[in-house]
Amino acid sequence: MRVRGRWLWSWIVVAATFGAGCLGGSYSDSSPTTEEHPVGRKLTIAMIAPTSTNPVDLSAKLGAETSAKDIGAQVGADATIKFVGGGGTSNGDEQAAAIREAVKSNVNGILVSCVEAPAVAQAINEASKAGIPVVTYETDAPGTERIGFFGADNADLGKRAAREGVRLCAGKGSIAVLWGPKGDE
Repeated sequence: MRVRGRWLWSWIVVAATFGAGCLGGSYSDSSPTTEEHPVGRKLTIAMIAPTSTNPVDLSAKLGAETSAKDIGAQVGADATIKFVGGGGTSNGDEQAAAIREAVKSNVNGILVSCVEAPAVAQAINEASKAGIPVVTYETDAPGTERIGFFGADNADLGKRAAREGVRLCAGKGSIAVLWGPKGDE
């Protein structure tokens, strides 16, 4: 699991910064080269998560920071993650404000796990228009100008989990599904 998560974050950081032209290059599915990306460049990627305390968000943060350092070293850039997590029950308006703040601070890319896609859609489009690539992860904002989405097919995962739960219960008993941060109602 650890290797897969690290690979995923490596890909996200590459797509959000190097592949999308943050360093003056153009989008490419190939690895960045020092010709496209000058050595010594400082890169800041804003990572906007639903919470700053959930173990999933903290794990994603660690993976992103590790990968930014590793990939930055590979291309001779100083790549850092600027993590912004909500207060435990983040909402779309808070995330939209965080995206706009990231644009004002001239980040090179934005990663966002959308709490409420409709609430952040305009902010994502504004970032894109400002030339800052946005990648959504875990939860998407379809119909926006984000350059990509990384995450599971949650509808398919839910179906699989339900089938497995029914199989394990052998048709007897009840199944409860719990979702959300600790303390949510």
